[in-house]
Amino acid sequence: MARRLTRVWPLVVLLGNDLYTAGDLPGAISVYKKALEHDETHADSLTNLGSALQDLAWQREEAGAQTESLRLLEEAVQAYRAAVAANPYHAMASYNLALLLHNDAPQEAVEHYLSAIEADPTMADAFSNLGAAYHAQQMYAQAVPHYLEAVELFTAQLEAERASPAAADDALIGQYTSYLAVLHARCGEAMVRMPDSECGDAGCVADAIEHLTMSLQYDPDNELTRHSLAALREERVQASSPEYIARLFDDFAPTFDDNLTDLGYTSPQALFRELEAVLDGGKFDVVVDAGCGTGLMGKLVRGRCARLVGIDLSPKMVDRARTTGAYDELHVGEIAETLRQMPGQADAVVAADVFLYAGDLSPALDACAVALKPGGVLAFTLERISAEQCDADADAQGGGEQQQCAGWKLLRSGRFAHVRGYVEAAAAAAGLAPRAYSEHVPRLESGRPVPGHLFVFERPRSMETE
Repeated sequence: MARRLTRVWPLVVLLGNDLYTAGDLPGAISVYKKALEHDETHADSLTNLGSALQDLAWQREEAGAQTESLRLLEEAVQAYRAAVAANPYHAMASYNLALLLHNDAPQEAVEHYLSAIEADPTMADAFSNLGAAYHAQQMYAQAVPHYLEAVELFTAQLEAERASPAAADDALIGQYTSYLAVLHARCGEAMVRMPDSECGDAGCVADAIEHLTMSLQYDPDNELTRHSLAALREERVQASSPEYIARLFDDFAPTFDDNLTDLGYTSPQALFRELEAVLDGGKFDVVVDAGCGTGLMGKLVRGRCARLVGIDLSPKMVDRARTTGAYDELHVGEIAETLRQMPGQADAVVAADVFLYAGDLSPALDACAVALKPGGVLAFTLERISAEQCDADADAQGGGEQQQCAGWKLLRSGRFAHVRGYVEAAAAAAGLAPRAYSEHVPRLESGRPVPGHLFVFERPRSMETE
């Protein structure tokens, strides 16, 4: 039997490839495994087996078969490892292995991306993902050069496609354009976190602005990039656009909880303690979790209310919140608009690091006041800036003319920091009375505490529902 397989072995491999191309992944996997009985160290067959297993795993995941998907991915990792062991210079095996290790083992992924690049210095995807792996580990100075290599390679491919004597492939041009938009944006995101000594003569912020501007040229409608650029240019912005917030948190949804755990996120716990103090052993009837995200706040509050309502602009965040089983009702929509549709219904509205995506808090606070029952409470967290620092920064932006802080500042992070006095004045204008205040550290950023504060306001019992 072994001799017969030896004679037909190349045909077996080709059959596997044909089945793979035709979409018969189980058939291709079976044939590749049969081919490997003849030569278990054949790197191409091992790599193709890994690819087929990986594609089948994604299909199973989409079908809801999570356990089987994980098993197939582990088998794919083993196939790629065997391929790399058989041929350390197999670019595709190294690259595919790195992709599967990218999130859970980023340091090992970096090693395999480097091996792929050594084997094929023209592999733009490997440079791009290597940059992303460094970026995820906050190694920004290492990420940027690899992003730039990928930019150079994809730009050359885009120009070659546009100059092709044959009919240009619009789909391919669109793909390269999309890649370049993302790469320039990532360069900007990384550069703004680097010391000026690592960048050009104008400094890292200037370089970041240049790359974000380039990103917008490739993707003019990208609200994430537009908002980041406004933050770096220190433009006077009233609030983040709903499109920006929805896209930001849709992108964050799959890894949101893990990322916040790594950052030492504490706002939900701090707000829950304040709500406990308000309850004094009792229980709310209705609580609204404004900007519910994945449900971190809701899981804490669930046991302290009869009915829990969640609101978020991001559909993917709401999908994640729904899986917690904590909420009786979930809404995808703009928070202030949704709150106004439930006048006088809430005993408490809670917003953990939500209102910091707006400078002007009046619309949000007015809507919260509408939604609260008489005697109901509003508890929320914000990032903090002193009035003196806010005024000084406003003066610096004024081009020599004295400027006064509006009560908030758009930070380079894309979030807003607020002055305590402004928040209290805006709440008073909405008819809310102060109940509690404390300075608060919501999380770490680049290893440093983020200055924040926590507010609790109450709707006076004499206030009529609008």
